[in-house]
Amino acid sequence: MFEKEIIDIIACLPENNLLSVYRGRPSIFSGCGPEDVDFPYVVINIEELSPPDSIITRFQIDANVFDYGTSEKIARDISFCISNAIDNIRINNARFTDIRIRRGIRFKIDVPDPRGIHYLVRFDARGSRFYWTKNI
Repeated sequence: MFEKEIIDIIACLPENNLLSVYRGRPSIFSGCGPEDVDFPYVVINIEELSPPDSIITRFQIDANVFDYGTSEKIARDISFCISNAIDNIRINNARFTDIRIRRGIRFKIDVPDPRGIHYLVRFDARGSRFYWTKNI
């Protein structure tokens, strides 16, 4: 959908040096991270919540920050930076126009391994399908 635009925003943050590097780029992925990636890394997931024929489309954007170790500070700092960077931005791409992202919630998710660290930053977004804006 528009994961690439979100990943590009996060990759340009000065704080992206807190992330591990995977194949020469900050470890930010869409859908899921590769098995051989080092911690910490970020996974972006976008879910479309509206029916396909809606003029205004609702989205849920999840930025998952994964780390493993004895300190939560890095994962917490990364999640805070993502929360501030994506809050109230507007995005346009080939499928959607005027996507408006609103600050959601940021919280820690419990994981079975006591050394596992997982923060979730969830945003709500709304945008128009490019098709509808050209044919109204």
